[in-house]
Amino acid sequence: MLALVAGLFGAGDLIRFLVSVREYLGGVFQQPTFLVSIALQVLAVILLLIGGIMLFARAGAGRFLVVAGAVCVLGLVAWSIISIGVAVLDLSALAVPLFAVLASVLALLPSTGQWIAAKKQPPHGFPPPPPGYHQPGYPPPGYQQPGAQQPGYGPPRQW
Repeated sequence: MLALVAGLFGAGDLIRFLVSVREYLGGVFQQPTFLVSIALQVLAVILLLIGGIMLFARAGAGRFLVVAGAVCVLGLVAWSIISIGVAVLDLSALAVPLFAVLASVLALLPSTGQWIAAKKQPPHGFPPPPPGYHQPGYPPPGYQQPGAQQPGYGPPRQW
């Protein structure tokens, strides 16, 4: 759940960033700093969203996609600090790394792996019979040997 929240916040930050620089869009894409930032943001959003969905489906690869998305988010934060010099982050920009790191820690816990593995195990034995159902003895009463004539059924009549 946290991976999906982080991915949605990241997508919102990316859309908000692209809307805020839409008049400078031609100049933004010529600067490698912004290209790397946008590429890392898109990669992080994709990894977090797909990883979160795969975790809901109990797929083991979702754990690693969430961790990879969190690494991309932390790389993006480090890249923005290095390239800009000072991290200018608002509340939603702080929520993305926080949720991503929490989601990756939870995804790496052994209990998450056990939860994913529990889906793949078949049930043990047969389920108990419903109440009121009695197993008949063998052979059931009235059982005839093969080839014996059933009571009430005689030879076929002629037309």
